[in-house]
Parts: sequence; C-alpha cells; structure tokens
Amino acid sequence: WLRKQGRSFGVRQVLATQDLPQLNPELQRTVSGSGTTVWFRQESTDVAERAASQLSTESSPWTADDLRGLPQHQAIVRATVASRPQSSVAIETLHWGGSRQDRLRFVAEQGHGVCAESGHRHPWQGGAL
Repeated sequence: WLRKQGRSFGVRQVLATQDLPQLNPELQRTVSGSGTTVWFRQESTDVAERAASQLSTESSPWTADDLRGLPQHQAIVRATVASRPQSSVAIETLHWGGSRQDRLRFVAEQGHGVCAESGHRHPWQGGAL
C-alpha cells in the first residue's frame, strides 16, 4: 500500500537496511526498487553486484569493485525524477570532524530544540536534546 497508493495521501517512504540479505526477497525487491537509492560501501560480493547492476546505466557504469572500494563517508546515489531514472553519481556525506558540542549546536540550529550542553535555543522550537 505504501509504495503503490501511499503517495496519493502524501505518504513518503524511507527504507534503509545495513544488511540487505537479512530481508526476505519481497522486501529486498521493495527496498531496491525505490525511486531513489543510496548505496554505501558493500562488503558482500553478491550485494555489491546487485547494487552495481541497479546503479549502472550506459552513461554511468558502476562495478561491484566500485561499491566494495567506496571510501568512508562516500556513497553512490541513483535518483528518479518524474518517473525517469537519472544517472548515478558519487557523493560525499557530511562528516562530523568537530566536537560533540559542535554537533549538538548544529542539530539545535536545524530547528530541533535546545542544545542541552550549550544551551543554544532555536527561535521557534522548544524541548531539550
């Protein structure tokens, strides 16, 4: 229902797993068949091959070795826009090199309440982190 009819009700699904083979085959197909997929480094050869197959296009080929060799904090993303799959691209995710207080301040600045450690308060949110 979520995938086929949920969108007409404004429902957006986000599916994630750290170990795709632990899911039953039907759920694996659902996760892999989502409109936008993000793949991080894969240790499993089978999963890396499946991911590479899903990510590859004529103009953007990917291999299982690409997935197995991704550095930390990097991923490959394949988005679907207006029901059309786009070429996959490599991205670098946000990496927190700062202190715990810096991370908590950032969260508070995004509108998620008061940073309990620094006391920083976002203007329209309450609550403590």
